[in-house]
Amino acid sequence: MTSTKGKIGRLVTIFGLILVLLLGSVWYLNWFHLSRKVPVAYASVEQQFNYGTIGTEQLDSVPYWIWLILPRLFPEKLPGPGGYVSLKMDWEAGEEVPVGLTKQTIGFPKVSLNCAACHNATFSSLSNGEPKMILTGSAPKFDLQGYINFLRSSANDPRFNSNYLLNKLQDVYELSWLEKRFYRYIIIPQSQQALSQLEDVPDLLKSHPNWTKEAMQQWQSIQFENSQAAQITNPT
Repeated sequence: MTSTKGKIGRLVTIFGLILVLLLGSVWYLNWFHLSRKVPVAYASVEQQFNYGTIGTEQLDSVPYWIWLILPRLFPEKLPGPGGYVSLKMDWEAGEEVPVGLTKQTIGFPKVSLNCAACHNATFSSLSNGEPKMILTGSAPKFDLQGYINFLRSSANDPRFNSNYLLNKLQDVYELSWLEKRFYRYIIIPQSQQALSQLEDVPDLLKSHPNWTKEAMQQWQSIQFENSQAAQITNPT
């Protein structure tokens, strides 16, 4: 009798340990692929301003690999050729994203807007015409409305689904077997839902179709007459 109870106790202990290990493994995999935060180091204050996070990844982020291929998959939803550059974004050589976007890993790489999206201007010097960047300046060129519309219309396209996106993702990044499961069943469906809900935000856009440009046009007349850093006549 005692021997039987001992065997049952050992079996219960073994099953309990197995259950704990299984639950722990599930928790760890979910944390690693969906919640793990990887810090980013920036070479300068200027680079951090242009590409650093402002903590909005949970609100307005797009999975980086999906964001990267969207212009190739839905070019007709952009205002012109050139991908995101057609939205008047400044894209510096060697950077993974344009100025005003931040790439952060929170479980998986995500792209979201930061302050530089609306506070980073460029002008051309009269001497050589080379574009110069003004940190914290206004950004009358960046078509924020167009960016929102592009993400929203892409998410509402019937092709925005796990099968289609995973097939196209193979051209730019090789996902592991486990990553594919997370993208197929969690990341892509949640992204589609979140981006399509952008349609709920801009009722104002429907009655004011050029709200971004109208709001920023006032800055185009600013003259940097007293600036020693930028002696120009007509900033662009």
